Amino acid sequence: MDKKILLFGFIGSGKSTLANSLSNDFKIIELDQINKNILEPGGLGNKALFKQIGNSYFNSDNSIKKDMLKQEIFFNKVFKTQIEEILHPLIYQEVQRIIMNLDRFIIVAPLVKKIIKKINFNKKVMLTCNSQELIKRVQLRDGLNYEMIEKIIESQTEDYKSVTPDLMIENSLDLETQKHIFKNQL
Repeated sequence: MDKKILLFGFIGSGKSTLANSLSNDFKIIELDQINKNILEPGGLGNKALFKQIGNSYFNSDNSIKKDMLKQEIFFNKVFKTQIEEILHPLIYQEVQRIIMNLDRFIIVAPLVKKIIKKINFNKKVMLTCNSQELIKRVQLRDGLNYEMIEKIIESQTEDYKSVTPDLMIENSLDLETQKHIFKNQL
């Protein structure tokens, strides 16, 4: 039986932790990891961005100045749209390659509006977490300032308006309880 699951939630909500705990039962596909891979020097996303936005966002070794790019993306909606139009098709192409022969997978996605139009998911699961906890986690994990985290959450909030989850799991529950809820609701 097909089990094609979308797992989404705000930055710092614990999506990767929950997904990785389910890796014995599902192929885990993390869109953030695919994005990271295509942005490596020599990657398709890296080359496409260099061609479209020029070298001011790149270091001398062709790696991306991530902090600078992130700042521009989340504070400039036109630029964000431009970057998404470049990277999202490349990410989706890689996802299609990975899932081509799979009938059991979890796609972990920080943004969902475009992916739900392209893949027919059996379930859409949202992992939730209280906003103060999200901010604290992201500050510790990524070293981002409060204003940047708020901008990312604002962007995700806008994106999530386009999808209704079939299941919501609260991250304040211990991981085993989250897994139990996840598996029992499929």
